[in-house]
Amino acid sequence: MATLMDTASGRKIKMYSDRNGLVVYTANGQHADGFNRPAGQWFAMAMEEQTLPDTPHHPQFGDISLRPGYPRHYQIHYDYFA
Repeated sequence: MATLMDTASGRKIKMYSDRNGLVVYTANGQHADGFNRPAGQWFAMAMEEQTLPDTPHHPQFGDISLRPGYPRHYQIHYDYFA
């Protein structure tokens, strides 16, 4: 699904999922403290694996319907390399 790597330290995270979409949130432009000082670039980030949006109009994206009695299970796996 995705790989994040810090080239300076060599740390790396690999993400695997049976979902077909990835949303990335970053904290660029956020304030780091109560003194209204901006945080550095890539101060924080989050990644969310999900099924691609707008599936009702694009059946090839997958079915996200939840029906009673039919539970859904998805897998997300992370490998961390220090």
